Amino acid sequence: MADKENADEAGIGGLDAGSYEVVRQRLVSHVDELSKRADRLNEARKAVFGSSAFELVQTSRVRTENAAQARDMVSVSGMLLFAFNVTLGLKSTPSVPDVFALYKLDPAADGEGLEPISLEGTFLSHPAFVSDFEAAFRYAKNARVLKLRKTDTRLLVVVQIGDKLSDVKVLRFGIDAKGAVSYIDSRGEEDNVPPPGFDFTWTRTGREQQVMGSHPHVNVLDTVFVETVNGDLTIKIENNTKDGRGVYREPVVDPNQTLDDAEISYAKVGSLILLKVLPYREETTRYLVYNTLKKSVVRIDAIGQACLALPDDQGILFPGGHYVAADEARVVDTQVAGMRYEGILRAPNGEDVLYLFHQDEEGLYLELPYNLITKELGAPVRCHGYSLFEDGTMAVFRAPEGAEATRVHPFQLWKTPFSTLEAAERAGRAKGGDSYLAKVGNPALVRGISDAFAVKKLALTETPTRQTFEELVLQSVRALDDHYWIGHAEAFDLKGALKDVRKSADAILKEFEKVEAYRAQAEKAIAEADEAQRDLLRTQRPEDIPSAESYLGALAALRGQRGKLVALRELRYVDLSRVDALEKVVDLRFTEVRTSCVGYFESEVAWTPVLTGLEELAAKIDGTTKAVELSPHKERLDTLHAQLLLLGETVSGLDVDDATVRTRVLEQLSKALAALNRVRAGFEAKRKALYGREGRAELAVQLGVFAQAVGAAVSSCATPEQCDAELGKLLMRLEELAGRFGELDEFALEIEKKREEVAETFGSRRQTLADERHKRAAALAGAGERMLQGILRKAATFETEVDLLAYFASDPMVHKVGESATKLAELGENVRADELSTQLKVAKQDSVRKLRDKRELADGEGIKLGGFTFSVTKSAVDLVVVPKDDGLALHLTGTDFYDRLEAPELDELSDVWQQSLASESNQVYRGEYLAFRVLDDALFGRSGLDMPKLREAARESRLGAIVSDVAATRLDEGYERGVHDADAAQILAQMLPAFEAAGPLRFTPEARGLALAYVA
Repeated sequence: MADKENADEAGIGGLDAGSYEVVRQRLVSHVDELSKRADRLNEARKAVFGSSAFELVQTSRVRTENAAQARDMVSVSGMLLFAFNVTLGLKSTPSVPDVFALYKLDPAADGEGLEPISLEGTFLSHPAFVSDFEAAFRYAKNARVLKLRKTDTRLLVVVQIGDKLSDVKVLRFGIDAKGAVSYIDSRGEEDNVPPPGFDFTWTRTGREQQVMGSHPHVNVLDTVFVETVNGDLTIKIENNTKDGRGVYREPVVDPNQTLDDAEISYAKVGSLILLKVLPYREETTRYLVYNTLKKSVVRIDAIGQACLALPDDQGILFPGGHYVAADEARVVDTQVAGMRYEGILRAPNGEDVLYLFHQDEEGLYLELPYNLITKELGAPVRCHGYSLFEDGTMAVFRAPEGAEATRVHPFQLWKTPFSTLEAAERAGRAKGGDSYLAKVGNPALVRGISDAFAVKKLALTETPTRQTFEELVLQSVRALDDHYWIGHAEAFDLKGALKDVRKSADAILKEFEKVEAYRAQAEKAIAEADEAQRDLLRTQRPEDIPSAESYLGALAALRGQRGKLVALRELRYVDLSRVDALEKVVDLRFTEVRTSCVGYFESEVAWTPVLTGLEELAAKIDGTTKAVELSPHKERLDTLHAQLLLLGETVSGLDVDDATVRTRVLEQLSKALAALNRVRAGFEAKRKALYGREGRAELAVQLGVFAQAVGAAVSSCATPEQCDAELGKLLMRLEELAGRFGELDEFALEIEKKREEVAETFGSRRQTLADERHKRAAALAGAGERMLQGILRKAATFETEVDLLAYFASDPMVHKVGESATKLAELGENVRADELSTQLKVAKQDSVRKLRDKRELADGEGIKLGGFTFSVTKSAVDLVVVPKDDGLALHLTGTDFYDRLEAPELDELSDVWQQSLASESNQVYRGEYLAFRVLDDALFGRSGLDMPKLREAARESRLGAIVSDVAATRLDEGYERGVHDADAAQILAQMLPAFEAAGPLRFTPEARGLALAYVA
């Protein structure tokens, strides 16, 4: 693996580590903390409830009268019942005492602790049993006891009476509730049924699961794909029938079989998928296990004998070993031929499980202790019989391996955790006391610690997959939900550590998709490099047809492949070992080719094709008439130059015994390079000549088209931004022209001049548009502010909130303010637009707030605050000048504010301070003044009047109409229609005759002076 991947698997990220490595390192640190806390909790648990180790307590011997082979042992009625296969001399039929023995076990006694008991008076002396036993041995040749089987209500003695192990007679005893044993009969075959060896069901695949293609396979749960065609058994993890490669492969006997010929079955146990495959024309069934967490396959044929699911779906157990999904398959005993499942014992501590297997031929038991915390099998125990006692003591009876019949048989006592529940409770109460852990209980603690260690194993998987981290999240959540006590201080707060692990696992899942993509990319790159290298090594063999071109091409190709392999090392998660292997092959081949080429290029004849080719190339270049036709010649020159330089480096670095050989090669190489340089110089001269001739005409056309494009772009620009965009496009076109024609100085000057012209044109256009935009924006902003003032005045007149909100929602002026803000934003004046929009919103909010305050505080014509009501004035406050205390004062209307005004020029007019109308004073009545105005207009011919017309109206009594018309044009003088005009008509009618005689002096001096002052 690559260095980064190695760092990843070790949980250590370097300074340049990616996100995945950083999160993985964090996960490892959290798991380390979880492991430490779980270890401390486990030690505390052991201190409270004791450990669960298997320990050998005592070793002794069981002695028999005749030489015999130990067969089985059970405990019954407080005694140990031993069964032997005895070897007799002259005696043809063994008796019950020859085959069976009863002992009383006293571990505390001195010596061997076993006390023999006479069979007389015991259940073994029952006449019917003795008769059936002797009959079984009398009428069957080589009869023997196969095993003793004890259940809660039965004791079975299984006797083989034929050549096959299935030919048995079962003598059965009954066991009552008090433990008393009594013989029943010899027909106990229906009671002698072993438990099933599988706690799951195999599912046979059919046609509906077959996927056809060039590499057909059987689809198993859309997860794993199996096929036995094309000569091998292949397990794939991708539903791809175009590629026959997979994660596991092994040969089959018949390579011509089809998909229908093999028998394929499967079963899913937790995170494992078990496969049962019998290829065509084969007798041995193959058993394979696919791990969905690691995406790996392992073959375990022992599964065919028996297979059980470990507790909490941790994995599987089979005779002699186990496979935990988060770990590897481990085998602790390989001698398991013929073993079948016999039973299971669970310790009351919840930590230990004992799996029992039995081999009928030899009568051997295989005991496999499994620990749920460590998730490992303990040392296996092989024996010919066992018996468990209430306190967990286990008696083990076994004949020496390979030993002949003997009178002395080994017997052992083991201390185990497999006591009865009552004994475990008594021991727990005695040790646990009142601590919190004692209240939780040993089984619950064991499950919690086991889950913590399961999380640790998953997190530290050497080659994790996405499924590994998904399962890690699920197990963390399950552990947090299943154990209420893990957050307690006495439990060392496993909850906090688990939450940290779960958080890191969630984070790593988000990054793992990138990791998988990087790994797939690296794998693809390696595969492509491998394929390309095989093709290269197959095709680049210059020694087969030696020539200068073949040798130079081979050296260049091999060196290029070496560079590609070096570049592969930079890929993340690349398999460096595979890269090293590919580099080694390329280096070896490169050494072979360069060694061979030295001998070839030593001769002058080898260089003749190179020099001849250069001369022909020079002739072709000289005859070229177009610049575009020079491209192939340039490529040929560059390739040949690189190849010759590579040849020089190769020869210079090669260890050659004869230095003269290297010297001759280098001399010839120098000549070839000199010829190459001459041809290259001719090429450059030809290229410049053709380029200058062709480029001058093309550049003129290009600049003409460009000038038209500039004019069109300038006329289409309506905003400064469009000017910038169009200028950028045009400058880009100029850069393209500079790239094509900039090699010659005269072309570069023309392009630079055009660049300056374009920049100046668009700069002027942009400035004009910017000025217009600024003026437009200023006008819009001013109009908006004026409209806002009108809106505020109008909003102050509403009495209800509904009317106010309706006004802001529907009034055209409000909408115009919003449109002004929108137009400002379109013009690029975002600040002004935001200010105008904000002022409109503030105006609405302030108006609503003021209206609400007014509604809440107003009480009739006043303001109510608490228990007080204050009168208010609704009129506007103005500053006026009013007479006060024989003088003038400044006064705020609606208030008691007065301020003496010192103005001598106004004091001179004190006689008119109280005069409210210009047409009336204390001495002159406004009707008199109106009559004077009518008469004066008639005298001077104003307002369509003259004296004859006035005298005629007096004779016809129409003076009232004339006075009313004049009064209507002077409403500002305070005339009241129908009152002052009638008085004025009457006065005019009375005075008109006298005026004809006396003239204007008929009016009082005051009236005349007032009228003249007003007119002036």
